[in-house]
Amino acid sequence: MLTIMTSLAQQESQSLSQNVKLGLQYRYQQGEITINHNRFLGYTKDEDGHLIIEPTKAEVVKRIFKE
Repeated sequence: MLTIMTSLAQQESQSLSQNVKLGLQYRYQQGEITINHNRFLGYTKDEDGHLIIEPTKAEVVKRIFKE
């Protein structure tokens, strides 16, 4: 019984992974790239979803690269 349950869980995991990959690929083809701007120091998003530079945080990034 455990072997069957493990096999089903593995198959579900692979199916979910494939669906996520296909979804990402479709969005990339449509030009809809999602970027988590919270992890990019020095950037934020405008109302259209485009990345824009935050001048105050950008100074920190410039300092990091200089050092």
